[in-house]
Amino acid sequence: MTPIETVNSLFKSIEANDRNLILAHFHEDAVFHNMPMEEAVGHEAIWQAFAPIHDICTGIQWQVHNMTADDRGCVYTERTDRYRVNDIWCEFAVMGIHEIDNGKVRKWRDYFDLQQVMAQLSAV
Repeated sequence: MTPIETVNSLFKSIEANDRNLILAHFHEDAVFHNMPMEEAVGHEAIWQAFAPIHDICTGIQWQVHNMTADDRGCVYTERTDRYRVNDIWCEFAVMGIHEIDNGKVRKWRDYFDLQQVMAQLSAV
């Protein structure tokens, strides 16, 4: 799989909200950093970073606006992440960098407006 195919597959597993399938896309010692929160290292910590919203949502849609990759295996994404919570869709603008190594995520950094996220989630 190319790095872009790996990231697309990861996003499909996220939309399916399948914990095991999501984590299968990561190396055991992978790092997920949802800026400005703390880094999550390893499968259990990565799931704990996802769980607060994944455990309460009833729908997930990630719309990718732009995606490109460099020759080092880094995939850059611009997207809108949408989560349905209590029958209300919340959406967040996100920029992500995914470092892919041998078909799995080694490191993933997402940049977003935390205040936008908190305002929408507090409304639901």
